[in-house]
Amino acid sequence: MPKPVPGFANRADADAPSVELGQRFESKTAGVSFRPPAICKEVKRPGTETIVEYINQEQGWLLRVTRATFPTPVQLKETRDKEGREVTGLLAYTVQQLKSSTPGAKVVREDMINVDSNYVGMIALRFTLGTQKFCGSTRCSR
Repeated sequence: MPKPVPGFANRADADAPSVELGQRFESKTAGVSFRPPAICKEVKRPGTETIVEYINQEQGWLLRVTRATFPTPVQLKETRDKEGREVTGLLAYTVQQLKSSTPGAKVVREDMINVDSNYVGMIALRFTLGTQKFCGSTRCSR
């Protein structure tokens, strides 16, 4: 069973009533728990690498949660190895993957934000899927 992240466990506002947020989604196997936007509908995608996906056709929103695994630990931002070579961070790697899997996507936000005492990568992009335009958002943390 995953351990709670320090600073997030037993928060008074963790499940406070909100018209903006829907019912809590939780996947213990993926180690993720969050409340999606209330105006989005969960889309079932069995057999894919996607953990969960939420969509709002009217607003053109898509929230897709996936999980990447690496053979060695990866820092959130770029670093340098012992020889001074640049090592790609998780944030830049995720942007590269999103661009390659979503041709024509435009990155509108790529930065780090602070959530309690942790840093989280925030990526937002605009793209077209078929004939539908979307604005997607990704968060990655380490």
